[in-house]
Amino acid sequence: MTEESRESTSGLEFKLHPLVLINMSDHYTRTKVNTGNPATKVMGILLGSQAGRTVDISNSFEMKYELTAEGGVQIDSAFLLKKQEQYKQVFSKLDVVGWYTTGQELGPQEMEVNKL
Repeated sequence: MTEESRESTSGLEFKLHPLVLINMSDHYTRTKVNTGNPATKVMGILLGSQAGRTVDISNSFEMKYELTAEGGVQIDSAFLLKKQEQYKQVFSKLDVVGWYTTGQELGPQEMEVNKL
């Protein structure tokens, strides 16, 4: 398989491994089928490495969260830390390099997650 590489306007170069796209698609599809909601939104963590101005995104995992009554987002921190530890044991050179979400537009909830 090949990796897609595009340069950003920030001068950073991002390399995205196809496995990440497969993981994201699988996460979205499973959640959509399980909930029966066609407007399903999912969030997850991107794993990879950075060397200089090049960010290599090579794996990902889902993030558990709930929407609060106030319209915010409550991330399951225990689940997140456990998954990070598990991935670190197997893929010791991968670090958290970002996060993903699905949907058509970003709202206050996604900006809240981005701040975290």
